[in-house]
Amino acid sequence: MRGGRPPQRALSPSTNMVMIIVDIDQDLSRVSRTALKLGLAFLDTMLFQKLISWNLVFILLA
Repeated sequence: MRGGRPPQRALSPSTNMVMIIVDIDQDLSRVSRTALKLGLAFLDTMLFQKLISWNLVFILLA
């Protein structure tokens, strides 16, 4: 089979990256938490705006 990779090999580099990121986050916990909160707030507003626009589209189509 060509191009077939076992999932363990595909997952191991990403898990190493996650571990490195976790270590960095533990060092800069306050900064990362603030950035995460800001990012989540921004994402929430974006999703909310998209929801409103989709609702308007459905109301117009109905």
